Formats: sequence, structure tokens, C-alpha cells
Amino acid sequence: MGVLNACANTEALEEGRCVHEWIVESRWDSDVFVGNKLVDMYAKCGNMEDVWRVFNKMSSPNVMRRTTMILGHLKIGQAQKALESF
Repeated sequence: MGVLNACANTEALEEGRCVHEWIVESRWDSDVFVGNKLVDMYAKCGNMEDVWRVFNKMSSPNVMRRTTMILGHLKIGQAQKALESF
């Protein structure tokens, strides 16, 4: 998960997408912790479309993931979307 953190902290979206692809191929994408990290990475990169895609594929959205999604909307200036997500 350190790789996803590195991608998020440097806003390296393309590299993060490559890691996401590897995660899906390795069948780790259903893991709750991995899902939360993917949501976090995409949110920190400002890519809310991918945040929603990952969020909607997860079997059980949790508070941590929803909070990360809300903060992602706020980061890119989408206050109304943040409120709607709440």
C-alpha cells in the first residue's frame, strides 16, 4: 500500500492507475483496506470520477471510504458534491 500512498502524495495519477490495474489483476480489489487506499489515492490526485468508480464497485462502503470521498470533493472545490456525498 506504500506505492498507493506514494502515488497519492505526489499526485502521480497515471502510476496510480497502473498500480490499480495490477491490484485488479491480482484480485486484491475486493479487500476493504485496498479499496480504501484506492479511494484515497484517486481523491488526493483530484480524480473524483475514479473515486466514484472504485466506491461503487466496493461491496460495503464504510465511513472511512465515504469520508475520503467527501474530502476529495472538497480538495478540488466541489463543496456541493461533498454535501451530496454526505
